[in-house]
Amino acid sequence: MLSEKQIAQLRASFPAEALSADTSRGFELTSIKAAYVVERLNEVFGPCGCGWRYAHSPFEWIEGEVLTEVAMQFKVAEGGVAAMLWDAQAHRWTTLNDSEDWSLPIFSPGGRKPGRGSAPMTDARKGAITDGLTKAASMLGVGHEVFKGLVR
Repeated sequence: MLSEKQIAQLRASFPAEALSADTSRGFELTSIKAAYVVERLNEVFGPCGCGWRYAHSPFEWIEGEVLTEVAMQFKVAEGGVAAMLWDAQAHRWTTLNDSEDWSLPIFSPGGRKPGRGSAPMTDARKGAITDGLTKAASMLGVGHEVFKGLVR
């Protein structure tokens, strides 16, 4: 369970430099730079890997886009569940049985089309993860003003 303080921290507004115009979907919207989302999660829960974590499914290439599914979890004091992992042999999500201090997973898809540059597929993979991670964080209230279209 999140405390009122954590909820307020997650929902706090972002500075103008955290925002960028995004026209990748064929219309203009405002996005939050992924580094600011990760920083917000680190501030609220502690460093990634200690206070919060994520895992992702294998990358898929569908209609010119790199896709993955991200599972994000954060540490809880009580009533936790096991950490989620992708089981490559079984091709499904599974749990790490020796840990039970994580929140229920927040699943979110992520996708990115390869761009230009020296490592377009690497950047597309990273972008797919951060896309899914940003969406999962939004389900906790991160960037709620931006995603409602209240900030431009």
